[in-house]
Amino acid sequence: MKQILTSVFMAMLLISANLLAQPISVITADSLAKSRKFDFEKSLWRWHSGDNSEYAKADLDDRAWDTTRTFWVMSSAPEKWNTIGWFRLKVRIDSTLEGKPLLWQMAHRGASEVFIDGVLVKSYGKPAATPDREEPYRPGYEAFVAVVPVSSNHEHVIAVRYSDTKARERSSRLLFKVYSVGFGLTVQSAQGLSAHINDVSDSTMGIMFITSVLGALAILHLLLYFFNARSKENLYYSLFAIGLALSQFRQLYPFVAHLNIETSIVLQSLNIAWLLMGLMGGLGFFYNVFYPRIPRQFWLLALGAVLLIAFILFGFAGAIDTYLLILSSLIGIEMIRVLVLAIIRKRPGAWILGVGGLLFVLSATVTICIETLPLMQPYRPTWLYDVSGLVLFLSIPFTMSIYLARKVSKTNSDLEAQIVEVKRLSDKAIEQERINAEQQIQRTLLEADNARKTAELEEARKLQLSMLPQKMPQIEGLDIAMFMQTATEVGGDYYDYSLHKDGTLTIAIGDATGHGVKAGTMVAATKSLFSMIAADSSQTDSASPIGMLKPSSPALKSMNMRSMFMALAVTKIRQSAPKTYTARIANAGMPSALVFRAHDGSVEEVLIKSMPLATMANFPYQEREITLSSGDVLILMSDGFPERFDDKDDILGYDVAQQICTEIGGLRAEQVIAHLVAASEKWSKGAVLNDDMTFVVVRAE
Repeated sequence: MKQILTSVFMAMLLISANLLAQPISVITADSLAKSRKFDFEKSLWRWHSGDNSEYAKADLDDRAWDTTRTFWVMSSAPEKWNTIGWFRLKVRIDSTLEGKPLLWQMAHRGASEVFIDGVLVKSYGKPAATPDREEPYRPGYEAFVAVVPVSSNHEHVIAVRYSDTKARERSSRLLFKVYSVGFGLTVQSAQGLSAHINDVSDSTMGIMFITSVLGALAILHLLLYFFNARSKENLYYSLFAIGLALSQFRQLYPFVAHLNIETSIVLQSLNIAWLLMGLMGGLGFFYNVFYPRIPRQFWLLALGAVLLIAFILFGFAGAIDTYLLILSSLIGIEMIRVLVLAIIRKRPGAWILGVGGLLFVLSATVTICIETLPLMQPYRPTWLYDVSGLVLFLSIPFTMSIYLARKVSKTNSDLEAQIVEVKRLSDKAIEQERINAEQQIQRTLLEADNARKTAELEEARKLQLSMLPQKMPQIEGLDIAMFMQTATEVGGDYYDYSLHKDGTLTIAIGDATGHGVKAGTMVAATKSLFSMIAADSSQTDSASPIGMLKPSSPALKSMNMRSMFMALAVTKIRQSAPKTYTARIANAGMPSALVFRAHDGSVEEVLIKSMPLATMANFPYQEREITLSSGDVLILMSDGFPERFDDKDDILGYDVAQQICTEIGGLRAEQVIAHLVAASEKWSKGAVLNDDMTFVVVRAE
């Protein structure tokens, strides 16, 4: 009986020993040839927390140690894990691999030392239990060569001393709970060195190529936007491409794990900012090309992106990884929705962007299959993997760029077709007019010509009046009135104003040379320039009227309207003290501004000699500054008033005009204009007004 119990006890001991025995990983030349490398992350290692140099020895009894994988998600890391520990693994290596150099590669955050059969073969940084002693190092793409010694039983022990003192802090302060602690270790034959170098080189070149292409496209479309600010789709596209390019470029710098947490947070925030910038740029692009204006949801999503980045920078990580996923998904879903609706509604060119989206989905599917399907793992078709990767990152940016190029080409084609049609119609009209002229008598021809001129003048008059402000500026402390009386032959008089956000009032009064449609065209161009320059406060000094004249003269001159010029006076008025205003006046060929002084009833002439706009591209225009006190009146006028003719063709004259202005004391702005118009009519003695007469009057209260 005693012998039976002893036998049972020994059998139980053997069974327990077998259960506690660590599975031995087997590495053969055939396994390395088939899969290129052996990944130790899939093996069960013996693990022990703490630090003891004895743990590196090959004959150490580690059966009491825990078994584990080499990577832990921080939320599931063992409670025993502090900051440093040892990992041991028994492996059986084919005799054909023993005594020969093998290529090893580590991947981790923190620091490590690798031992084979108790011999240190590689160190990455300096493992330690405290942050002040640890020297972290991230291997990145590095690999090292080590020889496994020849053994009679071909069994060996790989020991790894590993520390990561900042793992828990990184998990609590950085995003994404997939941040882990641990390491990855692979081995391959030395013949794989060239393949490893090629893989690293190909990966780096691929990232650089994609980054360069995206960067070039971003710069190109950003320049297109600068040259034509109305094409906002180019701006959104450049933001999209820049975001993708920066996200790709970041992959060239994998050595950031050993930096301090603050630096890691900043780098992470920048990467998220680039990603969100790219997504918002893509969404803005779709809105801009398929919607008449950017909808409200775009700005709500943009606000969400800004708040998300701010929370990260200020340390409120929390569940932001979930919020980022939700926000990114919302943006992506909205982009798909806009694109699908555009395709359904058959918007021009929408199918091009649809092809880009389809290529993106197909390439993503191919890439995932290559990475995950067991059938693809033994041979991994490199060319297919590389092509699918390029298509994955470049399909949508390329099709977006193609869409914009098609749009520009279509616009140019339409313009060319319209020009051809206009020319055809013009030639046809000219030919018909010639035929009519041959068939009709001279009187009929003259009547038709007079009717045409009358209609042209009427259209020019309507155009001229339509470009004038419909209401006067309302500024506390200033009484402002503007007036224009058109002549029987339409001239080129013009007045306008703009109110800057800093309270500066800009007034323009001008007179184009000649009459009729040409003068109206010159006035229209001048008004466009005035509106554009006044609106672009970043390019002009709000206090300087010269900033209006300098860019306008070369722009009008480039229109090549022979013998057509534009006289223009610009005045900028702002309050300098209570009941006191400063007026800065620049003149380009207009009659001198007059200033009535309330304290003595005198009239000052603000004389500035200059040339009209479009005469010289770089004329050195000058300005004068005057002060308007309570009761003072600034009078700006066209030459229609001082050059008014009477029934005997005598001219009123500038001296008489200035004398008339001495009679306006105590009058309001509108009354001043009424007084000047009445004086003009009295002088003319019923003669027809032969040139437009325009006034702008500003009275300080």
